[in-house]
Amino acid sequence: MGSGAIKVLSVGLVFLTGVFLSRSMGPESYGIYTYAYTIVILTSLAISGGLSTLLLRAVAQYQLKEEWCYINGIKKRANQLVVIGSVFLSVILIAYIVNITDPVVKSTHYFSLFVIPILSLSVVRTSVLRGFNQPILAQLADDIIRPGMFLALLVVGFYMSKLTPVVAMAMYAASSLAALIAGFYFLKKNTPVRIQKAKIDYQNHKWIKQMLPFTLIAVIQMLNSQLDVLMLGSMMTHADVGLYQVAAQIVILIGFPLLIINYVLTSKFAQHFMANELNIVQQLVDGATKIILVISIPVVIFFIALGEHFVDVVFGKAYLNSYAPLLILMVGQVVNAWIGSVGVLLNMAGYEMLAAKGLGVSLLANFSLNYYLIPSMGVNGAAIATSFTLVIWNLYMAKILWQKKKIKAGVFGLLMPDKRVTR
Repeated sequence: MGSGAIKVLSVGLVFLTGVFLSRSMGPESYGIYTYAYTIVILTSLAISGGLSTLLLRAVAQYQLKEEWCYINGIKKRANQLVVIGSVFLSVILIAYIVNITDPVVKSTHYFSLFVIPILSLSVVRTSVLRGFNQPILAQLADDIIRPGMFLALLVVGFYMSKLTPVVAMAMYAASSLAALIAGFYFLKKNTPVRIQKAKIDYQNHKWIKQMLPFTLIAVIQMLNSQLDVLMLGSMMTHADVGLYQVAAQIVILIGFPLLIINYVLTSKFAQHFMANELNIVQQLVDGATKIILVISIPVVIFFIALGEHFVDVVFGKAYLNSYAPLLILMVGQVVNAWIGSVGVLLNMAGYEMLAAKGLGVSLLANFSLNYYLIPSMGVNGAAIATSFTLVIWNLYMAKILWQKKKIKAGVFGLLMPDKRVTR
């Protein structure tokens, strides 16, 4: 099974899990779980988001230079940073949780704290495995074991007792822990002997300097994608969050080809940028765009024609109000998919700060639009804000990529092909 197939299976498992959670708990309880889960993901990303790109790029570079000692050093420093960051941010979250009055909401958030270090440590392990050119093993724990075990636990829990947000979060923590253990086993078994025997050395200043922009980009990017849920949860009801989450998880089906391509091609982009082989980068981008178009166009047509019926049959009549935000979110996701891997390309080309600047501007716009549209338009306002900022961000990043590297992003490369030479 290849990386792409694993990612497809993972998307399917996550989608089925979302369907099961939403149908078994209803919009209100599903919204409580979703809101707590979103905070956990953002917290984990604040800790490990920058480490992911740094580790992938650094491990690949150190292997080319045969600097094995630095691979051991960066792994150790990454694990130390995760532990310290998890403790620090968990204390801050506890200060927020103690003021929650609803016992179900409070307990759900408390259980979510166990997930933070587990997810962050998983990022370290996954990134190092990818740096070792082991993408399938890197995916297996997070994309198959964790969602598969979580879905299995949910099914068992549903038939044994009532499924609540607290129970669901506890089950997610358990499945995440199992995936982490499996992942560390894969890493131990696939670390080359020469690296295991090498000494440990550090380049702390260099790593911190490189990691900061990556962290900034990762956090801003995740905030951009989850700000709608956070602001809905704080300004509206948990039921609104549940309705919106259903729309958001359906629209992922449009963007999942890009998700797979980013995962598979990120290391290749890095290698070819390092070798200044821009013609090969453009060929990879054009080939990826063709795949995205072939897969996403039929999906878009289907949801335009039969989306409301799909929501009714799959999620239930309680979620029919998810259809309108689904159509709105689909506009932004179509643009995002068809313009392609602009963020990844800029990061791998060494323009992290420019990418961060674009993300920062889009985050401010996203926050402002959500702030003004949610009170009057609810879930539809959140969808408008998210789609608009996603479109603007993609167009801006595509422009920067062309200006700096003469790489035509997504459909632009197919609509305006040219003969290029390596620069």
